[in-house]
Amino acid sequence: MNDINLLNGFYKPSRTVKFISVTIIVTIVVGILSYIGIILPLRDKQELSLEAWKFTKLNNEYENLEKEYSDLSRQVEEFRQKADSISPIVTAIKWSEVFSFIEQVIPRGITLSSLSYGDEVLTIQGYAENDIEVAQFMVKLRDTELFSKIELKRIDGDGSGEVFVLACSFKINDIEPNTD
Repeated sequence: MNDINLLNGFYKPSRTVKFISVTIIVTIVVGILSYIGIILPLRDKQELSLEAWKFTKLNNEYENLEKEYSDLSRQVEEFRQKADSISPIVTAIKWSEVFSFIEQVIPRGITLSSLSYGDEVLTIQGYAENDIEVAQFMVKLRDTELFSKIELKRIDGDGSGEVFVLACSFKINDIEPNTD
């Protein structure tokens, strides 16, 4: 009996190897493309969501610290204002004694127009008949030993008198505390 081949030329071993090879290559390419197109983006998305969560957490911590800094800055400013308001108490300047000393040492030809106090410096403004009286006043103020430094800031004259400004720095450490 003769065999009849109905699949004339269809089944050839080289064709089967090609078919299997192409199928394997297509499967590998589809697998690689799936990995690159699906798995890697999902992994990156998970890493990004973790980083976003960390960023949100750090941002919240930053905002809390910023609020705390603002509160502390406000408290520091309040304390600074309180400290400035009690500065005259802390320095314990007895103004009655200061005025008494100034009254005792002021020469007859000098008229005081203003006294002001700030930053532990007494500023004296006045009018004198001549600059010699201003110099004598400065020497007498120095001799009271209330001031560590007496400085002539300005003197202006027109021949009929002198307008002057003195800056007198207190000897804060030597002043006795105010017990009144």
